[in-house]
Amino acid sequence: MRYGLIAGNGRFPLLALESAQKLGHDVTVIAIQEEAPREVEAMAPRCHWISLGQIQILEDEGIHLRDSTSLLKPLLANEGVMTERKPGKDEVRDVDYGRRVANALAGFDVGQSVAICERACVAVEAMEGTDAMLRRAASLVNGRPMALVKVARRREHLLFDVPVVGLDTIPVMRETGTTVLAVEAGRTLMLDRDRLLEAANAGDIAIVGQGANVA
Repeated sequence: MRYGLIAGNGRFPLLALESAQKLGHDVTVIAIQEEAPREVEAMAPRCHWISLGQIQILEDEGIHLRDSTSLLKPLLANEGVMTERKPGKDEVRDVDYGRRVANALAGFDVGQSVAICERACVAVEAMEGTDAMLRRAASLVNGRPMALVKVARRREHLLFDVPVVGLDTIPVMRETGTTVLAVEAGRTLMLDRDRLLEAANAGDIAIVGQGANVA
């Protein structure tokens, strides 16, 4: 099958290209200037560079946009507890509170992650990213355990801004005393999934996928 891939920053477009090649798909890349990694040119049979503002005119040219995770379904978080340890009662309360906060913020396209401690929102992820947010939050809670809650933007599609959890976040969670990670099932990419869960188990961290509330 033939696909066109709009490539932004990070590892996401590279993973999508690798998956497409394994499935035998023919992919043309539309790369965002000053965003997409240069490696996409070497990996894709055809690569065209455009500005971010030109994306909205693709539909006018008969190019239909699809879910950006369509080539990466095996990497999406599933529903339920994914680690050996289940969240405790206090962790569940923090996660439930964090989901209400994060979903409200996502309605304004603000942040994708929040750090919660004892049913209080300690920090909201801004442009610094999840790891920096956790370190900022840890400086405010005096060693008390935290929960990390990550949600997707409140859109029915996943064309842009797909939440991603990577292996590098686990050591930061351990460093900052973050004991549980809650993500949206079917709407969050888990990179290096097996190693991610192994590291979480080794660090006694609980990871749970929950159903999304799309508005």
